[in-house]
Amino acid sequence: MPPFSARPAETDAAQQWVARAPLAPSGAPTDEPRIAPASEASADLDPKAPPTKTFNLRLNAYELELLRRVAAAEFCSQQAIAKRILIRALAEAAAKL
Repeated sequence: MPPFSARPAETDAAQQWVARAPLAPSGAPTDEPRIAPASEASADLDPKAPPTKTFNLRLNAYELELLRRVAAAEFCSQQAIAKRILIRALAEAAAKL
């Protein structure tokens, strides 16, 4: 089997990403992204809209076992448990912005 290899990112795309990087008050780049307040970021979004987007969440064995136990105890899917907990935590974090 050939070794894994990834194609390098397009140079122009990488340079555009760097140009959009947030700046600290000193004008130096910062690792902290500017996050729009919840009201600004979600003004045109419907929280009750059916899900149409996905993303992967990598868990270690301990984290996955926690999720499995909670899901089993509540007779609910792991996905439903993770979504309920994640959305609640995100809404609380967004409210503090």
